[in-house]
Amino acid sequence: MQKRSPIEVFGEWAEIGKDEGMAKGHESAVSQMLESVLPVERHFSFLDAGCGNGWVVRKVGQLPRCSRAEGVDGSVQMIEKARSIDPSGRYHLANLTTWTPEASFDIVHSMEVFYYIADPLALLKSIRATWLNAGGKLVMGIDFYTENTASHDWPEKLRSTK
Repeated sequence: MQKRSPIEVFGEWAEIGKDEGMAKGHESAVSQMLESVLPVERHFSFLDAGCGNGWVVRKVGQLPRCSRAEGVDGSVQMIEKARSIDPSGRYHLANLTTWTPEASFDIVHSMEVFYYIADPLALLKSIRATWLNAGGKLVMGIDFYTENTASHDWPEKLRSTK
């Protein structure tokens, strides 16, 4: 079996509506992640790296203390879907490993992205150097672990992105 690009797979998911199930499946974990990093008493800016259809960007952008919420994703179909749901939102179509934001953020969030990246350390260095404000925070979720048996065939099915 030839390995497929995760960007291609998730693009197809956007076309068939599978992205909505992904959002529902991750909602509880993402809520816990956000609770651990979002400031309680000050305004903040937010970026979702691998934003998919933009559901986390919309969720965080509705918070009164959020001054700016944006998303970036490599899938054309996911970004198109995000923009169709939220025409006034800021969604960037870009390769995460080469993208540089126009302005940095207080919080960078990412759910199920880093294990698709060929060199995650390089991405982490880029996030620290150009994506995060001084004192900013990165929070990321990873669903690729032993107890999650549904994830066990991902390495055989999907190739890393550069």
